Amino acid sequence: MKAWKSVDEYIAAAPKDVQPKLREVRAAIRDVAPDAGESISYGMPFYNYKGESGYKGRFCYFGLQKAHIGLYIPPPIIEEHIGELAEYETTKSALHLPLNRPIPISLIKKLVKDRLKRHEAGELGSHARGRKLGNPKTSEKVLTLNPVKGKEGVKMDRNKYELVKSAIMDCFRAKPELTKAKLIEGVDRRLKGKLDGSVEWSVMAVKLDLEAREIISRVTGTSPVVHHLMRTRN
Repeated sequence: MKAWKSVDEYIAAAPKDVQPKLREVRAAIRDVAPDAGESISYGMPFYNYKGESGYKGRFCYFGLQKAHIGLYIPPPIIEEHIGELAEYETTKSALHLPLNRPIPISLIKKLVKDRLKRHEAGELGSHARGRKLGNPKTSEKVLTLNPVKGKEGVKMDRNKYELVKSAIMDCFRAKPELTKAKLIEGVDRRLKGKLDGSVEWSVMAVKLDLEAREIISRVTGTSPVVHHLMRTRN
């Protein structure tokens, strides 16, 4: 592994046609976090919260791979924005930005800004969540399913899962066919003040789970995609 001494060196060592993309990713991060520390670790640029050092103080990395640039952010940021990242390859802590496509500057800024806000608020605001859905440290978790072969589900607090599932089913009973936007809107309206965190992430995670269980299904040939209720039993 090459021991670059700075991010400037790291970018300068990349192929010339890729260097502008790396600079765009770097600039997007720096624009949101101008006071963040910047260095190299694991052969990649990383950024840490102002005044904090050590592994736990790092809020994101980026690195050039064979066919993409990886943006690495600690969970659950990627999972909570999964609806906006549908056109990209993702893992629980990484977003893959293809080299043959423009860099989504605003999206990178949004993810990094969310990570910073969570840190400033004490990570995930566990006290507030505890009042709404129980203590996250002791609540039972459920692993959702994903209808896409090879894609993993996500872990959710069981109480949150059941709450969102119930709201989704209620939406479909009220209107048999719904777009994603209308479904999110309907769940948000029903759970106002009851659900902490990203409503979109929660709806997408449970919606995919219900698709995998063949409880709801996509209507073929619709754009935007429309979903409908297939059956009501689990």
